Amino acid sequence: MAEPAANYVFLPWVRQGAAAGIQTPDSLAPQPAVVSVSVQLRINNAPPDVTRQVRLFGPGDVIGIDLQQVVRTEPRHLSTDFEPNYFPAIEFDRPDFPWLFTPAKEGDANKLRPWLCLIVLKKQEGVTIRVDRNLPLPVLDIKSPARPDQELPDLNDSWAWVHAQVAGTQPQFNALKASLGGDPALTVSRLLCPRRLDPLTEYIACVVPAFEQGRRAGLGQPIQAPNETAPLPLTPAWIVKPDPPAKPPDEVMLPVYYQWEFRTGTGGDFESLVGLLKAREIPDSVGKRQIDISEPAFTIQPPTPPGTTLGLEGALKVVGSKSDDWPSAVRGPFQTALQNILSRAWKVATDGNDQSDPIVGPPVYGCWQAARHVVNVTAPPPLNWLDELNLDPRERVAAAFGTQVVQAEQEDLMASAWEQLGEVQRVNQIRRQAQLGRSVGAVYHTRHFSQFSQDTLLKVLAPAQSRLVVEPATTTDKRALLSQKISQSALPNTAVSAPLRRLTNSRGVVSARFATRGAPPMAPMLFMARFTTTATVAALALVRPPETGPISINQVSENQTAAAGVLKDTVRSERILQAAASAPQLSDFTIAPEGTKRSLLNFKGGNDNPNTAMFRKVVQAHHEKLGTLFLTIKTAPAAQFNLFDANVKTKLLQSIDPEKTIATRVLASLSLPPDAPKQPDPLEPIIDAPRFPQPMYEALRDLSQDFLLPGLDDVPANTVAVLETNSPFVEAFMVGLNAEMSSELLWRNYPTDQRGTYFRQFWDTSVGQAKEDLEQPITAWGNNHLGDNTPNTSGKLVLLIRGDLLRRYPTAVIYATRAVKTGTQLDVSRKPEDERHPLFRGTLKPDVTFVGFDLEDKEALGVPPNDPNGWYFVIQQQPTEPRFGMDVADFGPDKPPTLTTWSDLSWRHFANTQEELNALSYVSTSAKSLGEIDHVKWGKNSAHQAFITLQRPVRIAIHARQMIRRSDS
Repeated sequence: MAEPAANYVFLPWVRQGAAAGIQTPDSLAPQPAVVSVSVQLRINNAPPDVTRQVRLFGPGDVIGIDLQQVVRTEPRHLSTDFEPNYFPAIEFDRPDFPWLFTPAKEGDANKLRPWLCLIVLKKQEGVTIRVDRNLPLPVLDIKSPARPDQELPDLNDSWAWVHAQVAGTQPQFNALKASLGGDPALTVSRLLCPRRLDPLTEYIACVVPAFEQGRRAGLGQPIQAPNETAPLPLTPAWIVKPDPPAKPPDEVMLPVYYQWEFRTGTGGDFESLVGLLKAREIPDSVGKRQIDISEPAFTIQPPTPPGTTLGLEGALKVVGSKSDDWPSAVRGPFQTALQNILSRAWKVATDGNDQSDPIVGPPVYGCWQAARHVVNVTAPPPLNWLDELNLDPRERVAAAFGTQVVQAEQEDLMASAWEQLGEVQRVNQIRRQAQLGRSVGAVYHTRHFSQFSQDTLLKVLAPAQSRLVVEPATTTDKRALLSQKISQSALPNTAVSAPLRRLTNSRGVVSARFATRGAPPMAPMLFMARFTTTATVAALALVRPPETGPISINQVSENQTAAAGVLKDTVRSERILQAAASAPQLSDFTIAPEGTKRSLLNFKGGNDNPNTAMFRKVVQAHHEKLGTLFLTIKTAPAAQFNLFDANVKTKLLQSIDPEKTIATRVLASLSLPPDAPKQPDPLEPIIDAPRFPQPMYEALRDLSQDFLLPGLDDVPANTVAVLETNSPFVEAFMVGLNAEMSSELLWRNYPTDQRGTYFRQFWDTSVGQAKEDLEQPITAWGNNHLGDNTPNTSGKLVLLIRGDLLRRYPTAVIYATRAVKTGTQLDVSRKPEDERHPLFRGTLKPDVTFVGFDLEDKEALGVPPNDPNGWYFVIQQQPTEPRFGMDVADFGPDKPPTLTTWSDLSWRHFANTQEELNALSYVSTSAKSLGEIDHVKWGKNSAHQAFITLQRPVRIAIHARQMIRRSDS
């Protein structure tokens, strides 16, 4: 049957694979427990086909199930408030899982018994589950004083409480076939247990075999007893109503495939709990509590009148409520006196003429983030959030709440901060050491290296020539290593070698022995450079003498006249080598005495003999040797770089400047995040600001729920109301958090400048947007006023729900939707684009849930220029988790109401009195005739049973006008 609202299709059975070929119908009576199907085999894809009978696995072959097949249980394991009017259920991933080992096909009216069953037993004496290592499965024992006939269902009805579900498809054969063979996320199979549950009672739910063969296999017993003959009949695992009537069994022992436990609640399902909710306006006693400011413990002139109070608001307030008026005649003297106290400590600490001892005063919350430590009562300068927060006792109290939170959680917060810091401490130590090295190196660079001559500087830097980079000295020059510059100059590489540097050391043995009194120190490289410049080399170029000595055959060839023709090339050395290598192989080659004549025609062909091979090698080696003797002499290229140019020394000094080299070396060894703050000094220790992303409303709630919503106790039970966020309170609280955390970090020697915004999240936005409440750090608030710095949640409406509904149904869907007019009535819009889902969500003990929306009061009420229809708030049962059962029994009327829709089916239709209902254990499909409604009939098959007992999702829509008091304006 199809359930259009949720787009579910319920199927009474599903068979896939070889089991679809079973031909024996399920007669709901004893029948063969083992079946075979005919299978045709084709070998190598060539006829004829071979027909064979294949025995299929049955319930007697199962000794356990894959626990990953279980996708959901209803209720969840160890739940404590399950509705007693609902049916426990278990869902499996495979749509055919309950019928996978049933040795039959569907019978009359599409009824097919499953091979396993869900039973629910009351936890009591006589009901135990034991584990025996010698058995494949845990064993359920039901014995006295427990009664199996009351704890177990009638297996004759097992076909009625199992079905398959297909979501998101139409009830046509092709569509269902495609869904069953396609996306497995759209299909499940489900076992229901139609047991009547008592309130406040503990139960055990077990999946057990439904056939005797499966029971024996799970208990490790022989499938066929010695006194039984084959073939074995398919019999139920237990019989609670013997036919003919006989005494029910006193003890039943069953293997357990799967189990979980739960406890029922006091009654009431989603529909009944929603019906208890009432839309109410919040009373005036909620949202504020009075604080006495007449005795602030400091002198005020003129004194504040006794009993002067101000209303302290919380993070949530009544929609449209205004802060208490603070008359200027009282406010002025109070704030002036408070200003003097707050500013005194900073003025004493910074006034060089004031010789007073430092004093400790009350904190100026946010002073480090604002970079201002004094507050102002009047303008100029322009008053901003810092003045408003610190000079108003209500906001200072909110900031003090933040201080209390940090003090209470300081150890956990600091542990998290140190964990986030990671290697920063080690990095800062490296940077401090680098700063010291840079300072010392700068002194040596200025006093010594810059005073060296070019010759001395070059000798000092020579050991590092392969690591020292020299910047371009001219416009045509290029950046390169010092070693490259030396090789490009006329100076030989050996001029800067270690032996020559030792030999020419001004303090060495040679210099000390042969130095002339008053003569300048030896500068061999500078002296050598005078003779190795390009001009000097050209001037001293020697005339090459005529060549004498051996002459090569190639020179002879080149000196021949043109008359020689092609013979000039024939006698060249390379041609001789080519001829020796490519000449025909000779098998009778010999070394003949000089003068012996032999014609080429006299040689025999074949492979070279040893004499031939040796001759070829000698000829090749001879000509190679001659080639090395007559190599052309190469001259060194002209110098490309003048190493002793005036700019070179400057560039060398720049290359070893510690201001550059040490910073470059340290930064190259560190990897910093791209958002790391830039500092004027690259070696300055890193200043860190840890981040704490948790919603801080929870910490404030743990201090006292009155800080979130004063007067919460005055909100009646089962109330739905609308509040709004109080941004000034939230911002003051967040400033107090961050200010106290700055002090704590400083006290713990954490590398911080005390200006970070460590806490940015007040509300829990995990259900909605991912934006932070404080998008801008406090340092960027500038001259903003208090309340202007949380644009994402400032002034937003908050739906308050008090009652058991969301405590029992935490997955309920809550959203706001636009109201539309249908005729003369308002209704909820069905368009997805007209819905607004929560920005944040939170809870208060014991039964309060609040949900924030991106709505303001005028828009929700429909005040022009907004849509005049306004907005609804909707609370809806989770539609993706179908649940089954019947409505709570109402024994007020003499008889149950006549059914006109299956949605009204209740437990009252199965019992005339409460006593009869208490005596009922399981619902039977045959004990009561409920007729047929809209082509759906009770007891026809499991798909009809699923449609009838499905509890349709319930929702309630409440217009904002029912909960917000409209102002006269």
